Amino acid sequence: MRLRPFFTIQDTGYDSNIYRRRTDVKSDFTSTFSPGFDLFTYLGSRGKILLKEQVDVVLFAKEDSLNHINSRNMAELDLYMTRFFFRTQGALNYIKERPNNEIDIRTRSSNGSLSFSSTYRHSSRTSASLTVTRASIRYKSDDEYFGSTLSASLDRNEDSLSLGFSQKMLSKTTITLEGEEIRHDFLNDSLQRDMRGKYYKLGFKFDPSAFLNGNFRIGYASLLPEHKDLNSYRGPVGDASLSFRIMEPTRISLSYSKGAVFSIFGRNLYSIQNSYGVTIFQHITKRFGMELGGTLFKSRYSLPEYLPLEQGGSIYAIRMDEVKTGFAGVKFRINEQYNVGLRAMKWKRASNVYTENVEQIMIGSTFAFRF
Repeated sequence: MRLRPFFTIQDTGYDSNIYRRRTDVKSDFTSTFSPGFDLFTYLGSRGKILLKEQVDVVLFAKEDSLNHINSRNMAELDLYMTRFFFRTQGALNYIKERPNNEIDIRTRSSNGSLSFSSTYRHSSRTSASLTVTRASIRYKSDDEYFGSTLSASLDRNEDSLSLGFSQKMLSKTTITLEGEEIRHDFLNDSLQRDMRGKYYKLGFKFDPSAFLNGNFRIGYASLLPEHKDLNSYRGPVGDASLSFRIMEPTRISLSYSKGAVFSIFGRNLYSIQNSYGVTIFQHITKRFGMELGGTLFKSRYSLPEYLPLEQGGSIYAIRMDEVKTGFAGVKFRINEQYNVGLRAMKWKRASNVYTENVEQIMIGSTFAFRF
């Protein structure tokens, strides 16, 4: 049995808009202390048991009501056979965070999941997999946003079945095919928000030692709400996380995603969100480096609503948001155990709902220690 403790002090610094408001803006100094550990043991050559635990103690200098503790837990059992690999994984997170770019309050939630997967390796280059997952998402019952409690609108169970196939085409490139069906069963039957989703994706995985490494997936989704008054979606989805070096000391990372994000705005069950990100990391010395990057999120909602106008009145239209983040920072690796960093970031949302136009500046430092 092996134990790997770690300790992180992160986001220690200044937040210009802790409640993410357009008016009555309040700033504060904040810090997060995160102890945790990885505990694992090998079952000979036939398997492994892994336990992970992390606790986040989030503190604010002036706004004591925002102080909270997050708990993140995961357990995993892996079993290896000649051609089969089995994995059972359970996770339970009890956190207080903003759920997405639409909801600006930090709300308490508990997210649990249990999954069973089996993988058949036909050869060193070909494999197929089957995964069954049950997830539970619950929010604090009295937290309200847009006039609705998050619990009533977002509490749900999710059951999914996914099939996967992978084929190594080149020495450092693997092609993947995936199909998944998810049923979203919302607990509040009166809102009739239940939905079924089907996803089909073609992807590529690139070995970490390759010039281009990471993964890229693109495909088609069919999102079908059970209530006829809610909009369905049939169209492209995808995600990518790629990294490459243009010179030995310079690394560029690119990210992309397109998919549905559950919403509580008016009658909208979801919004379709596109995100694009880029990060450039430049090594100055072997242990010291600088990073610069940003992300753009574009959200288009599924149903029109009466949107208030700043000059008065309203317009019947579909809500559209753009969230931009930009950051710059430095990182210093003292040795294999110690890492420190400093980052400044700006977050800004521009919306055709004028009350949702908000911006925020954060300056924070990080210290990480792994035993």
